[in-house]
Amino acid sequence: MAGLFQKVYATEISSINQWRLSNYGYTVLNIEQWGDTKFDVITCLNVLDRCEKPLTLLKKIREHLNPNHGRAIITLVLPFKPYFEYKNDHHPDESIVIKGRLPEEQINEFTLNVFHPLGFRLKKLSRLPYLCEGDMERSYYFLSDYIFVLEVV
Repeated sequence: MAGLFQKVYATEISSINQWRLSNYGYTVLNIEQWGDTKFDVITCLNVLDRCEKPLTLLKKIREHLNPNHGRAIITLVLPFKPYFEYKNDHHPDESIVIKGRLPEEQINEFTLNVFHPLGFRLKKLSRLPYLCEGDMERSYYFLSDYIFVLEVV
């Protein structure tokens, strides 16, 4: 995707990955402050269920999207199960409560109760297979990744 844009920015919590991204030519932004820049596209790929403050992140994405033609590409593995690696209890500071067990129910919950109140409109939705690193029981997991293309309301 980087080849489609003149300049590509990234945020990353891991200092090693920040260094790697810099070596690949990405401008690494402070995770808390993105300056006054407006972006045409912001991707947030399988992050919301793994970050400390998912609602704050979505607000920041909305704030920094170009209001005329900006798009946010958000991917989520459903069912939604938040897990924040960097805290002892593994619970994020902000909760996104999603009702329903079926993907269709959770998609509606995200769209109506998370994205809409934060100023996003669903433009496109798709699903792709996602292979995830495994654990002691399995070498990998086969999951469904849902891709939400959002625009600013």
